[in-house]
Order: sequence, then C-alpha cells, then structure tokens
Amino acid sequence: MKHNKKKHNQNIKILITAAFFFLFYLPLFSQDYKIEIFIDKLPDNKIITGSVRGDKFTPADTVVAEEGTVKFTIPENEHTGVYRVILGQTVYAQVMHEPPQKIDFIFNKEDVILRTDFEHPFDSLTVVSSNENNVWHKFLAQENIYSKELNDLVRQINYFQHSNDEFYTEKKKQEIIRRYNDIQHKRDELITAITTKYPDLYAAKLIKMYRSPFLDGNLPKEKRDSVYSKEFFKLLNFSNPSLMNSEIITDRIFEYIMNNVPADQPRERQIVELKNTVDRIIDNTSANEEVNDFVVDYLLRGFERLGFTEVLNHIADLYTPKVPCTSDSKSTFRRRLDFLKMKKGMTVPDFKLLSITGDSVSLADVQSEYKLILFWASWCPHCEQLLPDIYQWYLNRSLDVEVVAISVDTNPDAWKEFLQNRGYNWINCVESDGWDGKVAVKYNVYATPTMFLIDNENKIIAKPLSFSDFLNSINGLE
Repeated sequence: MKHNKKKHNQNIKILITAAFFFLFYLPLFSQDYKIEIFIDKLPDNKIITGSVRGDKFTPADTVVAEEGTVKFTIPENEHTGVYRVILGQTVYAQVMHEPPQKIDFIFNKEDVILRTDFEHPFDSLTVVSSNENNVWHKFLAQENIYSKELNDLVRQINYFQHSNDEFYTEKKKQEIIRRYNDIQHKRDELITAITTKYPDLYAAKLIKMYRSPFLDGNLPKEKRDSVYSKEFFKLLNFSNPSLMNSEIITDRIFEYIMNNVPADQPRERQIVELKNTVDRIIDNTSANEEVNDFVVDYLLRGFERLGFTEVLNHIADLYTPKVPCTSDSKSTFRRRLDFLKMKKGMTVPDFKLLSITGDSVSLADVQSEYKLILFWASWCPHCEQLLPDIYQWYLNRSLDVEVVAISVDTNPDAWKEFLQNRGYNWINCVESDGWDGKVAVKYNVYATPTMFLIDNENKIIAKPLSFSDFLNSINGLE
C-alpha cells in the first residue's frame, strides 16, 4: 500500500510539473510565421506593415527591404485577417498626390511568399506559397476581369434602353444583354465552386461576401436597382466578426449605399434616400452585435466626413448599442453616438476645473451672454490650425462671447508651455485625466477640437465643426 501511495504522489508531481511547463514555458516557443515578398523594381522607400480593419489601416512596423525583398514575421497569436504592406509612392503618384502602392494578403497561421512588381503590385502578383492567398488572389484576378466587363456592359444597356442610337441594332442589344447575364451566372458559379471546395479557408469567407443579386439585363434600370436593393442582404452573411479584419464588410456597405443613392439627386432627396438606406443596413447587420456596432461606427465616420448632419442625427436617434457602457471611460463609438444626441436647445452640464492660474472655474462663474466651450490639446494638429483663427476673432469680437478652452492634455507642463508660447488670453482650464476625465466624458468628447456654442442658460446653440461653421453660428446671433 505504501509503495502505491508513493507512486501516486510521484504521478501527481509529474502532472503538476507538466502543467507548469505548458502554462509558463510553452508560450515562449510559440511559432512565428514568415512573410516574404519579392518585388521587382522596388525603390528605396520606407515600407510599412500592418493590419486592415474595415476602412482603417493600423501600422505595426517598418521594414527595410534587402535587394528587392521584404521579409518580416507574424506571431502565431495574431488574428486571422487581411494584412497590408505599403511600398511607397511611384514617381507619378508623388507628382499627382496619389496614394502609395500596397499589397494585401491573408494571414491565417501559415508562411506567405509572394512575388510582384512595384509599378503594378496587384496585376503582377504571384503567390509562391500560401494556400489562403493562392485561392484569394486567383479569385480577385478573375473578379477584376468580370467586374470590368460587367460595368462596361451595364453602361451600354443603360444607354441603349433610353436611346435610339442606330449602332445598337436589336441583335446587338440582345447579344450585350445575353453576355451581361451570362457573366453574372459565371461569377456566381465561380464563388459557389470555390466556397464549396475550400469551406474552411478564411479566403472562402471573404469570397462568399462577393455575391450579388442577379440583375436581368432585360429589365429597365429602375427595376434592376429595385431588385438589387431588395435582394442584396439575402445573399450575404454579416454575422461573422472575423470579417471585420478585412475591407469586405465596409466595401459592400459602401457599394450598397452608392447603388441606392445616386450622386446626381438633389440633396433633399439624397437625405431621404440615405436615411432609408441606413435603416436597411442597420437592420440587416444586426444578427451580431459586434458587427452591427462596427457597421454603425463606419456609417457615422463616413457621414461625418461628408457633412450629412441630418443622417448622423437619424442614426443617433435610431441606434442604441445593445451592450450598456458600464465604465466612465466610454468607447469612441459610444461617445460619437452620445455626442450626436446633444442637440440644439439641450442644456450642457456644468463642471468645475482648475484654470491655468490655479483657480476653480465653472460655467456658472462665466458671466457672459454666450460661451464657447472649446476642447483641444497641445499635440493636436487641427487645434494648431483652429485656435489662432478663434483667438484672432476673440480679440476683435463684437458680441459678448467668452471662450472656455479646456485642454485634454494629461501632461500639465506641455499645456502650460503651449499657452505661454501662444498667449491665448481667455479662460484656460485643463482636464488632467484627458479623454477619461469627467468633463470630457460628460460632453462626449471623442476628438479634438470639439466646440459647443451655448447661451447664458447653458443651452446649446451650435456645435461648430470648423472655424467657418463657428462664424456662421455667430453671424446668426448678431
């Protein structure tokens, strides 16, 4: 019995030692995967590597190419998705201010070896090693061919359906329509064949998202547009969060918006169509909360850049994240939504902050007819452009307006030095906890500069996005 007990204790020790090894030492031996890209005619440019998430690129590192070869590694624990290598600009791109050359590839825990040409990285790309990228890039090459031909054919169909051009005989029209319909079928068959053959590949998940409704060329454009709008989401699966690690979700959403809202419509009509389109997008991407938030965030940023305030407000009223924000530190996404809900006529919260003189300042202390609350930071380039314009106006103002400038600098020395060098002689306060400070959170500040023009009852008059917006708001008060 004693011998068995001793043996049992030894077995336990072995198990504990093994568990300890796996927990603490095994991560040290995790595998790094090799990425190697041979690039013909590669100039001596700075090369940047990083990951793609929707319309955003997150740089990870810079790489020095050796004899036209870019080499780096990706750790095993990095997420599966699309990664990007930015190669720099061609001479033409530098002159014309065009974006740099790039190569996108899938990483899914395998070595990746590619070969291409700097001048034409997409068209010249060859996959030397990588099952994921071999499948994906072969599809993209064929998709590019199909897409170009379909665009050319539909342009002709739309033209001859509203024209009596004798060049387009009835026979020629039918040939174009037949070809247009045939390519759509071939494209769908290709997608089905690939996704059936490689169901477990990440590439297959991306390729499946290229499905589009069949649009019969015999139908008039209005009918085809209607079919596209109604059938689009029935073919696509927006419930897979891993697809956010690529451009496919945002690309398809952008395509859907552009197809539903023609750019040549009057703005009033565009607003109506955009609201309806946004409703359909949010509703049809709601199966997964993470994906839904991702899509709404993309819509907010896009319409904010385009200045469609009416659509932004519509989204803010329509959409409430399903997961409540339990921390004082709100996400940028939540703040953007809540910022939009701070509308004209609403009363902003009062606060107490320390001024540069060390005194406590609150809105109640500011006795002026109007107040401009200006959130900024010493490291913000847009603030560097805005503040001088605001200050010049401030020195020559004819209205009773006081500026309460609130810095979100977490380094008080940088804040003080900036003000000493610039000499902005208005009320200067600091939110020393930065973005996570109570005032920044209450005002839903998600970017700098952010402005609130309020009256003597602390009610919002406007939330100017620029100096010209500010002047327009001020002129409306005079």
